[in-house]
Amino acid sequence: LVASDHGNVEDVSAEHTLNPSLAVLAGPDAARRRPGLETIADLPASILG
Repeated sequence: LVASDHGNVEDVSAEHTLNPSLAVLAGPDAARRRPGLETIADLPASILG
């Protein structure tokens, strides 16, 4: 799992943004877990399954 909580490539600041950001989920169960991964708040459920 690789995730980012900034997603502000268009705004070179250190502040958080509401824009989409990178999340990569890989592994044997990734296809099953990926559909529920919409926001950073969904990461725990995606990880714990």
